[in-house]
Formats: sequence, structure tokens, C-alpha cells
Amino acid sequence: MNQDKKFCPNCGEQLNIEDKFCQACGFNFETREFPRNEENKIEVKDKSKKNKQLGLIGGAILLLCVVVYFVINKNTVSIAGTYMPSDLPSGGEVLIEISRNGNTKITLDDFDFEESIEVSFYIDSFGNDTYRIDDNKDVEFRYAAPIDMAEFDSAEEDIKQYEGVTLEYDNGMGILSGKLPREEIEEFGLFSIGDFELKESNGQLFVDDELLIKQ
Repeated sequence: MNQDKKFCPNCGEQLNIEDKFCQACGFNFETREFPRNEENKIEVKDKSKKNKQLGLIGGAILLLCVVVYFVINKNTVSIAGTYMPSDLPSGGEVLIEISRNGNTKITLDDFDFEESIEVSFYIDSFGNDTYRIDDNKDVEFRYAAPIDMAEFDSAEEDIKQYEGVTLEYDNGMGILSGKLPREEIEEFGLFSIGDFELKESNGQLFVDDELLIKQ
């Protein structure tokens, strides 16, 4: 081995015996330390690695937020609100409540005959500005009207074929309620919602071509 040469214990660089610093990595043979700038390089490298990791985590969180936002807004109905028809029936009241997730509740009250109907179903977009009933989900309903016991007993027998439908008697009122597919709902003959259609035009909402007034 050449006695005039030595090797850096840090990087293995061959140096002259009198060299006090490694020309390759800056190792100090006297203090056995790295120069300050070399320590800074290591510190900066560590910080850069941490920042990169934090950046990846932040990016993943941001992506998740974006996905959640679009999923929520995809299922959000822009026409949500409470409406009444512009032409109300004589002796009655109609209220249409639309939630942001598309659940629509229609309440009809006939004060002359003491009848009331509540129907709840989901609407789905059909084109850019049209909504129709989502047939993939059942329809909930509640119908109340005056009835005597003879009629009640007869009606009670008729509805036994419909699972999930109940008929109750309360102070002279028959209350029919349940949850069924739309096709079976219409078999009752109490109401028809098959042609129900909401259409938005020039900032106004129409149901079956009748203007709705937002409350």
C-alpha cells in the first residue's frame, strides 16, 4: 500500500496522506465531522422527503373530497323546495315537497269530503330539465276518509292480498297506508301517479303543465 495515500472512511475516496478534508464528500479528518453544508444537505433531503409524503397525503384527501362532492351533488335535486299549484282546487289544498335527495311528498286535502291523501316517492332526472317517478323504488302512501264499519270490514278483506298494506279505523275514519311498487299502488284506484312529470323551464317549475308556486 502506498504510504503517501489514505482513504476517506466515509466515501472511500483515495487521498494524499496530508489531506485534512476529503475532496469528494468533505469529511474532516481532524474533527471526524462533515462540513456544515453537507449536514444541511442531509437535513434538507429529510425535510423534502417528509414534505413529499405530506403532499401525497394531502393530495389523497383532496381527491377523496372531490369524489364525495360529486357523488353528493350527482344525487342532489336542484328543484328541491315546497310548492303549491297555481290553480288550487275548490275546497281543497295541494302541497308538493321535494327534498334534495329527490324524495317527493304530495299532500292532497279535500275539506268538503274530509279526505286526505299523502304520497311519497322518489323522482329521477329524465333529460336536462325533466323529472319523473323512479320506478326502482316503492311508493309510500296514506289515505284517510270517512267510513262506516260495514264498509270498513269489506275493505279490510279486499286489502289482505297486499302485503305491507294496513287499514285502520279511528273515530269514523278509515286510514289506509303502506308501501308498494307504483304498479300495485294504481290497482287501488285511489289515485294515479303514472304520468307524474316535473319540468323546469325558464326558472319555473311545472307539474303536468301546471305552474307550481314555490313557498
